[in-house]
Amino acid sequence: EDGITGGKHQVVASIEYEQRILPDWSAAVFVDGGDAFNDPDPDKATRMINFLALCYLFVALQMFATSFTQTACISAAAGRQTKHIRERYFAALLRQDVGYFDRNDAGSLAASVMESTRLVEDGIGEKMALSVQFIAAFVFGLGTALYYVWELALLLCGVVPLIVAVIAILATRMTKSGEESAAAYNEAGGGAAEALGNIRTVLALGAEKRLAAVYRSKLVAAEGTAIKRWWDTAVMAGIIALVMWCTYALGLWFGSKLIADDMAAKAYCTYRTNADGDFEAPDGDRCITGGDVMICFFCVLFGGLNLGQAGPGIAAMALAKKEAAKIF
Repeated sequence: EDGITGGKHQVVASIEYEQRILPDWSAAVFVDGGDAFNDPDPDKATRMINFLALCYLFVALQMFATSFTQTACISAAAGRQTKHIRERYFAALLRQDVGYFDRNDAGSLAASVMESTRLVEDGIGEKMALSVQFIAAFVFGLGTALYYVWELALLLCGVVPLIVAVIAILATRMTKSGEESAAAYNEAGGGAAEALGNIRTVLALGAEKRLAAVYRSKLVAAEGTAIKRWWDTAVMAGIIALVMWCTYALGLWFGSKLIADDMAAKAYCTYRTNADGDFEAPDGDRCITGGDVMICFFCVLFGGLNLGQAGPGIAAMALAKKEAAKIF
């Protein structure tokens, strides 16, 4: 019975993982699908394992099709929109009076046509689609976990507000450091564009070394802001990993406790022999099994990982909104 139940659970769990969550999501089949090996009938266990393997083959084909379609469509749409934004942005710059270019560095404006629109493209392209996908995977994973072992799922969900707070801080800091980095690179690119646009004058005055030194100093400043941005990302990623793995340790302990309590309180939740001497496994429909615990655990685990991976995409969308405000 437990083997059949474990197989049934695994098929349901596979639905939650079919959204290209992580490259190693299929490891769950070796955990919960292992319940099928507990069946005392070898033929029945073999049929169940073959069925699970076939299910995962179909899921793999479906993932290939949907992942390809998602990436291709959203990237193409973002590229087309960015092209139109660049055309309109450049046309708007050409309509400005001369005084506007006296107040703003012409080189920085030229560089921002590419840099700012590139950030907008990042925020409305694949990163946006992946963020939606990751958040949806977390929501559906949480729902699946609550269905199987609600006590364990609620315990693991206790740290979700902490993870969300860390992601919010990460998005804020990434947006701020991204703006600083974009401004620094726009300034450096503007100086280079202005020098190249007036290269005859530069050569006539012999100012090559001086302009190269100025450009180098601006690049050093831009490099510093970029390094700070990725340090912030690394620190936040480390905090998220620390919180999540501590949660997983607690979840495994509590899940084993739930199984032990079930086995101690209910005779039909233990491995036993009946009056005829036949072996009987725990009743998977009325007891919490190892497969139930691992489905709950992996749904919350991968859902939490996906929620953490949504952070950079959310930061990219926030930065794209800032840059779009400058353009429009």
